Amino acid sequence: MQLLRAPILVSCVLAWTHCGGSSSQSTATPAPKMDQEILNRPPPTKDVEVKNLCQTGVPVYLGETPNGTTGDHIVLRGGGTSHFPRRPDGTFTIWIEDERGYGLAKVHVSRRMSHVEIGASCKTLHAQ
Repeated sequence: MQLLRAPILVSCVLAWTHCGGSSSQSTATPAPKMDQEILNRPPPTKDVEVKNLCQTGVPVYLGETPNGTTGDHIVLRGGGTSHFPRRPDGTFTIWIEDERGYGLAKVHVSRRMSHVEIGASCKTLHAQ
């Protein structure tokens, strides 16, 4: 008998119906409808996590052209994780540099990506 009562109680709660009593009107407010514009909106801008799986420090450049002057040259410590801000459009580009500052590998981080990994070889990038 008790096995049959639990599903009935759950179905009353899930359906927001009045289970028992004399009132037939529910006091619960209906859930708001999802607007199509809200569904198509990009996720909010937040920092991107960059994880260095290489055991040594890796020189990276945040910007469009590694030998340019508009970005930032940074060395990420081996085995570490850093967080970098996005540009106003929600994207950014990260490069792995060689010892002379030339780009070895790059990835363009889109608005939907939130993680970048530098591979254990110290020469590969993977974004998701």
